[in-house]
Amino acid sequence: MPDLIPRIAIAELLTRRTLQALHSVDYNVSVSPPGRLLPDAPYRATFYAVGLCRAGTITLKADLDYYHVAPGSLVLLGPEVLRQWQQQSADYYNEALFFTDAFFSAPYTDPTRLRQFAFFDAQATRVLPLSAVEVARAGQLLEEVRQVLDRPSPYQADIVRSYVSILLYLAADSYEQRITVAPGRPRQLDVVTRFQQLIAQHAPQRRQVADYASLLCVTSKYLSETVKAATGKTAGEWLAGQVLREARHRLWQTDRTVTQIAEELGFGDASAFGKFFRRQTGQTPAAYRQQRPL
Repeated sequence: MPDLIPRIAIAELLTRRTLQALHSVDYNVSVSPPGRLLPDAPYRATFYAVGLCRAGTITLKADLDYYHVAPGSLVLLGPEVLRQWQQQSADYYNEALFFTDAFFSAPYTDPTRLRQFAFFDAQATRVLPLSAVEVARAGQLLEEVRQVLDRPSPYQADIVRSYVSILLYLAADSYEQRITVAPGRPRQLDVVTRFQQLIAQHAPQRRQVADYASLLCVTSKYLSETVKAATGKTAGEWLAGQVLREARHRLWQTDRTVTQIAEELGFGDASAFGKFFRRQTGQTPAAYRQQRPL
């Protein structure tokens, strides 16, 4: 089944001119000065990204939500987020830190450490406005990472990892001062967050709750109850929502026929896809496509 939404790795950012140099396939820092256009086509990534807007403005479409990114905005994106950059101003300037889950978690026995951060949850707010003091602190950390990358050292990865940790914990402190986060973030949320990440990666190819329970090494009953308790929505509703996002994207962003999209999304035929889409949105795929902006 073809995937029309590319998932890019850190190394590919070099060919997209987002990176000036490739220091590592697992971590890097990017500076996008005024005049360098970010790609406007939607994509997902194999890495996490933390970006700081220094000047100008840009619109970020993250999944189905739109964010206005202005100077002092901190952008926080996990790999599963479908992102698209729009309406970039001529003076837009940002700095960003990229790193993979494997890189960050390497020294730890707990491979889920990144999931403790609420801003990487599937339904999190992706853009956080910072105070002047917070902007200065984040900017200094990014500058120090750049200096580390410019000096070859056998300890480079460990030093960068330490800076990433500091930046994430400072971001978490700022995030939780502004955004309501469930107190304590119980352990069950690790299962929920991982489930949300998995459906972003594997839906619509896998549409059964049992598939994800197996991947998470839990029972279907436990997964369903945990997801419902933590989010208010069933695991099936989350799966349907992810398939719907993919369907909406393909109806608006491609010229593929409804029959082709139905096949790509794992439906038996266009009729089954139409019934699903109408049940979720109240309109047919064709009617939704007609609303596409010219």
